[in-house]
Amino acid sequence: MIKAKLSDVAKLLNGELIGKNIDFTGVAIDTRDLSPDVLFFAIKGNNYDGHVFVEKAMSQGAKAAVVTRALDINFPQVIVKDTRVALGDLARWYRLQFKNPVVALTGSCGKTTTKTLITNVLKQAGKVHATHGNLNNDYGVPLTILSMPLNANYAVIEMGANHCKEISYLTHIAQPNIALITNAGPVHLEGFKSIEGVAQGKGEIFEGLAENGIAIINLDDQFAQYWISLNVGQRFMTFGLNSQADIFADNIDSGAGDKLTFELHSLEGSIAVNMSLLGEHNIPNALAATSAGIALNLSLDQIKKGLESTSAVDKRFVEKFGRNGAIIIDDSYNANPVAMEAALKFLSKKNGQKIMVIGDMGELGADSTFYHQQLGEKAKQYGIDALYAIGENSMHTVKSFGDNAFHFANHQALIDALEEKMQKDLTVLIKGSRSASMEKVVNALLEQ
Repeated sequence: MIKAKLSDVAKLLNGELIGKNIDFTGVAIDTRDLSPDVLFFAIKGNNYDGHVFVEKAMSQGAKAAVVTRALDINFPQVIVKDTRVALGDLARWYRLQFKNPVVALTGSCGKTTTKTLITNVLKQAGKVHATHGNLNNDYGVPLTILSMPLNANYAVIEMGANHCKEISYLTHIAQPNIALITNAGPVHLEGFKSIEGVAQGKGEIFEGLAENGIAIINLDDQFAQYWISLNVGQRFMTFGLNSQADIFADNIDSGAGDKLTFELHSLEGSIAVNMSLLGEHNIPNALAATSAGIALNLSLDQIKKGLESTSAVDKRFVEKFGRNGAIIIDDSYNANPVAMEAALKFLSKKNGQKIMVIGDMGELGADSTFYHQQLGEKAKQYGIDALYAIGENSMHTVKSFGDNAFHFANHQALIDALEEKMQKDLTVLIKGSRSASMEKVVNALLEQ
């Protein structure tokens, strides 16, 4: 965690110091989770202005604030042009004080699970500092770096984006030794405009690669060759189900969706892996984590132990007990067309009756109707018995699914209808974008 004098920060940020030259430990941008002795950054957002909270931060033990205008209070301040940029600049400087490997990853799907897998793999070789939760944006990445202990053996930084140049900004702050893309798909199309724009945005992660860094690329992805072209003269590794990849898997057995075993192959040899994560879509995530481990010289035994020690991330394919013996698959964290199809594939392999419960997929722009219609068609093709939906766009899904598809005006109406269906030998998979708040449905249907 960063520890510094305010005068040094003022000089670094080309800012003006007002008040005492104090020492601080750590930084914060939110008074709701503020620790004593931190440097508070007054960030101005669309709906709030952090300058309003500086006095509250002071009362909670903050030592000083970074602001864009001098505040008439007896409190040390550093005045800068832009507090968001200043936060990134401070993180960029602090990153250079960390002398051990940094792994950065991005992608349309599977980022957080892959981050968790990489973290557990690297834990077999030392102390790891990783992104907490989904703090992966232009505030989360700097905060993650600034909270990094300099004695950690590794850092794992997740990066998210909804428009071009955002990953470019983040990777130049993190300056990773290993940069990895899980995949590119039709996600955040409102900002990226097209899948090609998504691939370009994700490819920006390689711009910040440190000297002698290694790029890791999903050879199964349709944009693999594009990402390889971005790394001419740079070391890179590939992973995928394609046996031409440096790291690949075969002999895959997902059973009825209750286990996930496969043979892991690499240039270092092969090893059998038996994971507790659900769904075949997690195999590429495991291969990505394996690639990071091998790039950092871990053994296959260490990698196997790390993969097998990983459990499901909250709200991402977590199997729970529902009412009357039904099984609830909580995949409510987020949704996009690629992840929805992975969910359908997983659900299709379950025994008994299968119900898919969906909320709208957000940020698909002009293609939203197409992808929601396609979802209904694919759900029917995968043999799903019934589809329950909420949200304006999901009306198109219900219509394209046809018989046994039902649309509801609100969460409670949806919950009431599902409660009548809860019985043994039923699996209900629940998924939607964050804006759909599908966790409300999950919680209402769990065993009391």
